[in-house]
Amino acid sequence: MKDASEQLLSFAENELVQKESIRRSVLSEYTQKQKKSVAWTKILLPIAACFVLLCGTVLLIPSARAEVARWLRIERPAQYLTEDPESRTPVEALDELIVKPVETDSVTPADPVVDGEPVFANLPNGSVTDNRIRYTADEPLWNAIADDFSVTIGETMFDGEDLYIAVTLKGMTTLPVLDQFTGSTLVSQAVPLDELAAYFEDGKVPQRYRDGTQTYYDWYLGARYALVFEDGTELWLGPVTSLDANPELGVFERSLISEFGEEPYTDAVREQLNARMLSWAPDAQLTGVLRHPIVGPNGSNAEPVVQNGALVQVDDIYRFLLDRTDEDGMLRATLRYRDNDADSGKTLLEADIGTAVIDMTAIDTLPKKDLTGPDAPVSLGNATQVLSVHDWVVTPYDETTAAITNIEADVSDVTFKALPGGYRSGLGIRDVQAELTLPGDWSEQVCDTFLSALSFYADANGARYTAGYSVRQLSSHRFLLTVGISGIPYADIEAIDAFRLIPVLEHDVAMRADGEIIPLEPNVQLVAPDAEHVGCNGELTAYPDAALLFTVQP
Repeated sequence: MKDASEQLLSFAENELVQKESIRRSVLSEYTQKQKKSVAWTKILLPIAACFVLLCGTVLLIPSARAEVARWLRIERPAQYLTEDPESRTPVEALDELIVKPVETDSVTPADPVVDGEPVFANLPNGSVTDNRIRYTADEPLWNAIADDFSVTIGETMFDGEDLYIAVTLKGMTTLPVLDQFTGSTLVSQAVPLDELAAYFEDGKVPQRYRDGTQTYYDWYLGARYALVFEDGTELWLGPVTSLDANPELGVFERSLISEFGEEPYTDAVREQLNARMLSWAPDAQLTGVLRHPIVGPNGSNAEPVVQNGALVQVDDIYRFLLDRTDEDGMLRATLRYRDNDADSGKTLLEADIGTAVIDMTAIDTLPKKDLTGPDAPVSLGNATQVLSVHDWVVTPYDETTAAITNIEADVSDVTFKALPGGYRSGLGIRDVQAELTLPGDWSEQVCDTFLSALSFYADANGARYTAGYSVRQLSSHRFLLTVGISGIPYADIEAIDAFRLIPVLEHDVAMRADGEIIPLEPNVQLVAPDAEHVGCNGELTAYPDAALLFTVQP
């Protein structure tokens, strides 16, 4: 095995990381169309953007970054909440944060009511499910889902950064989620060839559809959920996630892959997929998690909420939620399901699932131990590093023309200085802070490019863990980095009394255009029309000599 001081990886000829999922192969094959603006799209745009970003993150990870991801030992709260509470391996730190649901046969959540809604303060400290259909479109598919609507609220948790609400979907309610995770087009539409020009913005039809050999499909983003507070304010949570590890769904996915994975995505295949889903869904039961970030590594995040049908920016969403808790720190809100047609904005199905109860202050009771780092700054100490600049080149007719330029930069004056503020708790190592200083003669573009290339990994007790970070600019060439190391297995967290935070830089060595891998040369811009995956291959350089050593205080 190579020493950490050596060059870690070189994957010039590797393909993109692939997950065995029809959905993701479809997403990588078809280009999203431009939507016409409607009233509801203004509300749904941030949610749709987050979901597309989530898909894009999976699809566009360069192979070098994929290797970094392999260092991460995944034990996440979302996965914990999808496991059976009776049989999972207990994690004390998580159990301290979890709010269990209340049995619904002993609770009447709609009594007392104000304007037709339950008074949250009179409900017990536990989520209550009481599915109430508010509206369904007069369409056979959505009427069928509404007739069989069954979503149950499970355990909830706030881990100091994210809200988690476990939900179980049964029967026909699983159809929109199946569509999201398997890539079928049950609620999507095919576009006839003679309507393609009008279907895309300004009549710019992507090259692959112009000859009529492929039919365009618009994939479905999945059901959306919101927390609705007593004053009617809605906080959108997005679609159900963490279903990849669901054994039942995994078996179904693999059966679809074995049957349709190698076939062109034609009308015939689409009809067969639909038939399989319609036959499987009535007896299906899927457990997933609604996860929503609340507090970033640097503190609270600004967040849009929906008030009276309009987006309103909340500067401190964490404080916004804390202000709505009771004396016990419990946050109560109606969990609402809403499905809207992406083009028209028409509501297809809307239902109030019940009242979700989340303990927002339990995280403050977990014991924490402070970290200390070195007083002196450390330098990268390597004269030249290649950095990759990504640009999208606008042309009159091509919607995917891209350019990559590899530039050479002297990084010897790049320094990191450890700052106080980090701690270790039962959930992991968080809020590790460092000040990054970049050379004063670097342009703004070079600074931005360096930050986009920068990664970290933590070396602790002989194991490597990825370390995500956020950045805040202090001055033109000084930045505050706040790093969180949360992928450590819970059983190993208490054993870590010191770790080294090692910077890693990545640059692209090839790009993919029309399925072909094209090498990249330093200081030469490569422009490729129809580049589906930009920067799909990369090379990592680690700087162990610039590691920051942090120790856990007794």
